[in-house]
Order: sequence, then C-alpha cells, then structure tokens
Amino acid sequence: MRAAIYARYSSENQRPESIEDQVAACRRLAVQRGFTILEEHIYTDQAQSGARKDRPGLATLLAAGQQRAFEIVLVDDLSRLARDNYLMLSVLAELHFADVHVVSVADGLDSHDQDATLGIQIRGIFNELQLQDLKKKTLRGQIGQKQRGFSVGEHTYGYTSVPVGATRLDKKGRPRPEGFKCEILPREAAVVLRVFQAYARGLSVIRIVRMLNTEAVPGRMRTSKGWSPATVSRLLDNQKYIGRWVWNKQEARRDPRTGRRRQFPKPESEWIRHEDESLRIVPRDLWEAVRLRRQQVRCSWPGGKGRRGFSANQGGRVQHFPTHLLSGAMICGTCRATMAEVSGKAGGYYGCIAATKGACENKLLVRRTLVEKIILDTLRARLSFPAAIDYTLRRVEEEIGKLYAHIPETLRLKETELNAEQRRLANFVDFIGEGRGSRTLAPGPPRH
Repeated sequence: MRAAIYARYSSENQRPESIEDQVAACRRLAVQRGFTILEEHIYTDQAQSGARKDRPGLATLLAAGQQRAFEIVLVDDLSRLARDNYLMLSVLAELHFADVHVVSVADGLDSHDQDATLGIQIRGIFNELQLQDLKKKTLRGQIGQKQRGFSVGEHTYGYTSVPVGATRLDKKGRPRPEGFKCEILPREAAVVLRVFQAYARGLSVIRIVRMLNTEAVPGRMRTSKGWSPATVSRLLDNQKYIGRWVWNKQEARRDPRTGRRRQFPKPESEWIRHEDESLRIVPRDLWEAVRLRRQQVRCSWPGGKGRRGFSANQGGRVQHFPTHLLSGAMICGTCRATMAEVSGKAGGYYGCIAATKGACENKLLVRRTLVEKIILDTLRARLSFPAAIDYTLRRVEEEIGKLYAHIPETLRLKETELNAEQRRLANFVDFIGEGRGSRTLAPGPPRH
C-alpha cells in the first residue's frame, strides 16, 4: 500500500532533528508492514503548534489525500497530527472520507481499525490535557516572574530587555538568566518623545507617519512598508510610556475551526499592575495634553461602524472613503504594498499606499477609470471563450451549492410542519362540524 509521512515539531525548545527522527521511525514501521513510502509525499511542519490547522504541511497533506495520492498516512504519534482533540478528530474524519487511514507508530493505533476508535479518543484527550497543563504551567511561571518584578516578553518600542540575576544552564546547555528587566532604549525613546510632542503641537497621525517615513526613522519591525497610522496611534495610547505597565489583560484562544489565535479580554481582577517611574519616557503634562487632543479628535470623528459625530449630516466612513472595484486587489511593483485610491481628484487615482506615507519611491498615480477599463477589457478578452465561461459557471454553481446546501432540508422540514398544521386545522373543522364543540368555542353574547 502507498504511504505518506507527516512529521512536526512545535517550538524552538525542540530540535529540528526531531523531524528526521520521526520520519525514520515511520520508515521502520513501513518496512515491517510492507508499506511503500512515496518520497514525494513526505510532509513536514517546523515550529508549528499542533493546535493549529492552517499548517502548510498539513494542508498539503490533506489536499493530496483528497486526491487519493496514497492510502496511508504514517505519523510518529497522534500528537504530531494535532494536539487539540477536536482538530485531530476532524483531520482524521477528512482523511477517512477520502478512504485514507492514519497509522501511529508510537501509539500503535490505526484509524482504519474499528477496535482502535476508543484508543484514538483517549489518546486525543490525553494530548489535549497535556497542552492545557503546559499552558497553565507557563502562565503560572510568568505570573511568578511578574510578581518578582521581571519582564516576560513585553516587547515595546522604546524599551529593551536586559538579563539580570544569576545565570544557569538549561537542560540543553544554554545559559538562562534569573530573569529580564526592561530598560529605556535612548534611541527609540527619543522617537517616542518626538511623536508625542508632534501630536501635541497639532500634527495629525498621518503627517507624523509621513515625517517618520520620509526621514527613514527605523521602527521596531524591519519592514519596507515603514510606519503606519495604526502603529503611531497605538504608540500614542500606550500607558507604558508613563511608567504604568499592566499585564495579563487578555488571553489568547484558538478558533476551533482554523486553530488561529484571537485575543479576548480578561476580568480586571486578574490584571497585574506595576508602576515604575524609572521607565517613564513621556512627561505627565505632555501625556495629558496628548490625551486631551486624542479625545477631541475622537469627538469630531468617533470612528467605528455605524457611529456618527455631532453633525446629523455626518455619514459613515464608507461614505467619506468609498471603496472601489480594484481597491486592495493590486500590489506595488516596487515595495509590494497595497495599491488603492489615494487621490479623489478627477474621478480618483490609484497609487501605492506606502508611497503616501513616504515609505516607497513609487509616486506614480494612474486614473482609476483608466485602470479599471484596462483590467476589465483584459479580463473580458481572456474569459470570452466557451471553456473559460464553462469553468466559471461550474465554479459558481459549486459555490452556490455549498452556500445553499441546507435549503432542501429546510424546505422539507417546513413542508412537514405545514402538513401537520393543515391536518390539525382539518381535524378542528371536523370536530366543530360534527357538533362536538364546547361552550368555550361558542360565540359569546354580543358586546354593547
């Protein structure tokens, strides 16, 4: 039988050689059972969490499985496939639907074996409990470090972490200090102070962004797109710059469908607050001045979907900044940033978003109507033949079928309910017609 191999390791604490070890274990089992390993179907994910489904190697494996490229998937153990029980069962279900079964080397389990169903369930629960236990221990350790006054990976522009305390070697021989503490980084702190001063003087966030990008002021993230309005806005609202550090305000949860993390607020009672005047970058009077101006700006343009300002005639953001057919669908050939309408004059012009912030040299502007005409004419020319139209219609039909697959069943249920009500109504009429109606059904005396 044709077999594929899947291997994964999750973090930097594991050796990259772990992939090779897992593949080697799968090869040994294949020899014992007479499976044929397909070399082009060895899939790996490095430094990828087992709670995520959007892993490149796993996605490719599932796609190949749907095409029946192999009959068996070998894994060193089921936790390599997924740490989350729900995710593991959904992956096994997808492969089972394609008539592909999973064989785990260390667990000795085969998803094709009905007797192994309970073992797979138990193993999945055990792997998930291990993940939850690791999360609890990590959080407990971080809380302990915070209570001792240490930093726990709070990377913030304007500060740097320095090791403090005694240094010891971990299990792999790497030096580990007792902890880390934040210190002000003078070069970045000067930029923070400059941003606050510029905003207090009346410069808008957009003008500050252009100023920083024009002068090529380096940010924390080394990216060709430079500073952005969102980055500057977060900087202006960050209380750490007045020495007020609040930790554990949010928790990350994984979407069970995709495995991606999303942040959710925690109760205020779980927050850990720490104030350190030595970490203050922005003076109190400057901070208050910026807070006042931020409030004034929000009052004149509150932002957010469906919100309005004081004027009854003020519309939503989409009305003032309308999207267009190709906005966000093009990228700049110079910096790879998004192309969108950057000027509203004469019907609008498309240009590089990064260039408007001074982060790209591509200053070319093209009339929106001209761009749309060229691209639409090209698409029309490429799609105006039977094969392309047939393909497009088939894809549209498939998508519509997926979106409305529930409708036949819904209609059947509604028809069943309607038939039941019609039978009840007919029985009710027959009941009265036969003279068996009660006084409660008889008409009452006329009202005056």
